Amino acid sequence: MMVEYFKRLGQRKMAQWVMAYAAGAWVVLQVISLAGDGYGWSPVVMRTAIGLAAIGFVATLVLAWYHGVHGRQKASATEVLILAALVAI
Repeated sequence: MMVEYFKRLGQRKMAQWVMAYAAGAWVVLQVISLAGDGYGWSPVVMRTAIGLAAIGFVATLVLAWYHGVHGRQKASATEVLILAALVAI
């Protein structure tokens, strides 16, 4: 059962999507941190950016799950509902 689960994750390229998102989010957070220190921004800006990055991580997982195996360009109704729920949170 676990082997099949990991096989499905590999087929959907979940690791590649997650690593790409993590690298991009890390760069953006570093830039925000440097800019915030330089311009004296409130710590709330960094906390907000981290929260948005966490929500984006979950959205990336949803997108990877539905688009990774087939490379479809059109979003399904289930995917739109899940992403709408994430945005609402």
